[in-house]
Amino acid sequence: MNHVTQPSSEAELQGPSLQQAHALAGRIIDQLTTPPRDIELRREFHGEYSVAVFWSHDVSGVAALASWAGATWSLTRSETSIGVYAETRTRIDGVSVWAWTLLSRPEADEAQQLLTPPTAETRAEAEAVKPVALGESILAQAPVTADTLALPVMTAGPGEEATLRCERCSDTDEQVRGSGRSWVPTPRAAALCSSCATPDELAALTYVPVTEQSGGDR
Repeated sequence: MNHVTQPSSEAELQGPSLQQAHALAGRIIDQLTTPPRDIELRREFHGEYSVAVFWSHDVSGVAALASWAGATWSLTRSETSIGVYAETRTRIDGVSVWAWTLLSRPEADEAQQLLTPPTAETRAEAEAVKPVALGESILAQAPVTADTLALPVMTAGPGEEATLRCERCSDTDEQVRGSGRSWVPTPRAAALCSSCATPDELAALTYVPVTEQSGGDR
């Protein structure tokens, strides 16, 4: 007597179910900042379901998904076109995921730079242009001298009386000296009185006594 084998139900199939793949697809969509062009659920030959995510000429989505999944991505030249695949194949919560995009050769060359680790020379160049805190800079460690700082200089146009004024409070030289203040030397010889100087400016600079010069000019 011949027995007829009944088809296996979905519950008997090996691997993730349709519900598991669907739930994972929703999680992927929620965490992506670059929306894919297409995301689909696939039923493989052996019965399990997988997720495929596709971007159009955008490697950033593939790279972001790979990073989120703790996986790597790669570039593979297409055997049937002049394009280059950027793809990652991984498993998330037991579900197989394939994320990919097809790039042109120029786009693939740019994407390759994301995969290439920086050389020693590249790292040295990057470190050379890093911003340095003012207190840690070479200029901050150098001694303050008359060559690096200058007191404000009084200037006047034709027929005008030379008047020195603080660039912040507009007090004249007579008002500054009369109130016991001093002129703060600055690299650009700006008129700045000690009352208007900030704590950082006072801490970083050294006062230079105001001395009378020939002709009464300062």
